Amino acid sequence: MDDLDIAEIGRVLGYDLFQFGKRQPCTDWPQSVVEGFLHAASINVVKKLGNRYINKYLQLRLNALRRHRIVDPQINPDLIQQIDVEQCPVTRRALTHGELKDTDWSVDRLNNDAAYAPHNLAVVSTLANRAKADRTYEEVYALSQQTDATDGLQPQEWLRLAALMLGSCFATRPRLAPVIPLTAPIPKQTVRLTMQQVQYVMTIMAKRSAGKNALLKNFKTVSDNNQARLCLHRLVDAVHQGLKHDESPWDVWLQAGVMDALLAWRLSLDLRSWAIAGQVSMQLAGARPVEKNRLQSWQLKTSGYFPFPSNTRKIKPAANVGSQKQY
Repeated sequence: MDDLDIAEIGRVLGYDLFQFGKRQPCTDWPQSVVEGFLHAASINVVKKLGNRYINKYLQLRLNALRRHRIVDPQINPDLIQQIDVEQCPVTRRALTHGELKDTDWSVDRLNNDAAYAPHNLAVVSTLANRAKADRTYEEVYALSQQTDATDGLQPQEWLRLAALMLGSCFATRPRLAPVIPLTAPIPKQTVRLTMQQVQYVMTIMAKRSAGKNALLKNFKTVSDNNQARLCLHRLVDAVHQGLKHDESPWDVWLQAGVMDALLAWRLSLDLRSWAIAGQVSMQLAGARPVEKNRLQSWQLKTSGYFPFPSNTRKIKPAANVGSQKQY
């Protein structure tokens, strides 16, 4: 993309801001956004009724443009609605909307070196998003191993955040991914590594006896030797029993012996069998594979920025366009 492309992105955003009810430009808007807004006003564009998903989409685009971050065209209000949740997966507190609180919902890029693109977004609280900031997966996980809170998050909350980030941060190098407890539900339409996918289906299925039996039946073909079958039974039994005690099902992976049982089953399988286990778990979860070419929209080569020399420069805001607060 060149400067003209980015200017057009800003003008289209300004047009949309006018169309969905903004009354006048803000002083800190980029010049191109103001141009699009004033153009829409000059031709009397018909106003449309927005909702919180449209408003969040407009806010996301504006904040991204200010930082020269790319927003993939596939991102839209419908996708934001699809990934929306009622509870922050990091803090486990109910999310609020537009109340200017730490519990307000926000859309976060799980991999900070990627664009606002499909499979890289999650809805979390403002507190979790602000605490994460530009930290890498390694930095987030390191904070989960501390004894005290950091930037408002307790160590167990940092571990949940690390679990959310893991798939996106290792999407292009899955064999290098560490194995950690899946202590938070992976958001819809995000990347799950094989180990996470296995943990996910066991968490949602193993509590009831019928689900436990279904897991044993489906993974039996993967575990093609006595040692593997024994390890599988121990794992499923450990998860089944553990799910009876924890308030949150995702904490089952923190119970003594459960992760050890998972690793023992993994080590009993060769690479081919483990790959099949991933396919089986994906089918049980109703998930779909994320092909490598789908990750091109993440713009990893430029860390999610517009690919030109000025990508580290803040966009200069327009002057003398009003005194409204930031959108």
